[in-house]
Amino acid sequence: MLFRSVKSYLDTIKNIYEQKGLKSFYRGYFSTSIRQSINQSLNLSVYYGIRNREDWVITPTNTLLLGMFSGSCGPIVNNSFDVVKTRFMNKRYNLKYKTMQCAFKDILKNEGIIYLLTSGLGLRILRVGLGQAIVFNIIEILIDNNV
Repeated sequence: MLFRSVKSYLDTIKNIYEQKGLKSFYRGYFSTSIRQSINQSLNLSVYYGIRNREDWVITPTNTLLLGMFSGSCGPIVNNSFDVVKTRFMNKRYNLKYKTMQCAFKDILKNEGIIYLLTSGLGLRILRVGLGQAIVFNIIEILIDNNV
């Protein structure tokens, strides 16, 4: 059994270290960093690229739509990477995949390219896109009020 009854946060850390080693604390760290870098660079580039055009009118509705659009670009571009990363990090597959490359090959072979490109995409677009729509509206309100 991986986890026994724990007494504290530190006991949990000690238990994980003893059972899985130091490497287990960082499983998925680099893949998550890559995914987030792609998401944020696309999000900010698209948003400010369109927002700073001379013909762009900043209104709450335009900001919501642009935030939703820019927030959706990252998930659309890197969804296949995120599917592989999620599968690789999922504890149900701990023994099945040694590397992300193994996970990618297995998913591509057994579930196909369409699954790889679209699995979970709708929910990611809703979550990330709507979140960015709200964030950019708050930013614009703060800018308008010189905060």
